[in-house]
Amino acid sequence: MYSSSEKICSFYASGLHLTTILMQYIYEKTKEGRKISNILEIDLLNEAESILDLFNCKQALKSDIKNIGWNKANNDSIKKLTEAYNEDIIIIAGSQKFVENVKEKLPNTKTIIDCYELLENADDAIDVLNNHDYILMTDGIKKINEVFK
Repeated sequence: MYSSSEKICSFYASGLHLTTILMQYIYEKTKEGRKISNILEIDLLNEAESILDLFNCKQALKSDIKNIGWNKANNDSIKKLTEAYNEDIIIIAGSQKFVENVKEKLPNTKTIIDCYELLENADDAIDVLNNHDYILMTDGIKKINEVFK
């Protein structure tokens, strides 16, 4: 199983909501030169393209953001990522079962962000929060104990 030095989670209500939460974070980290990959249970390419159209940044940066994997992951894409691993940020989004299954296959990395579909994981939200140090929201990453006192 993977080990991550930064334990970050997020919850989303829809694909558009997830893309909105992720986009600013991904934009900032891509500008810093960080290598990012998404592993998604649902396809978010249309949502990502729509939101990227709103960003005022160089086309090369938009291209880098678009190429981090906004399509629904399959077994081949997950296997390829684990074999040719060079990202330092992995974003996993989907059901709790999907997130946990993907995490089992990943090597150690600096940052993994676990993104859970809110309605499906509402009963387990407290447990998820207790197993993470930070939460990614639309306004950035916050310490969980500062958001939920």
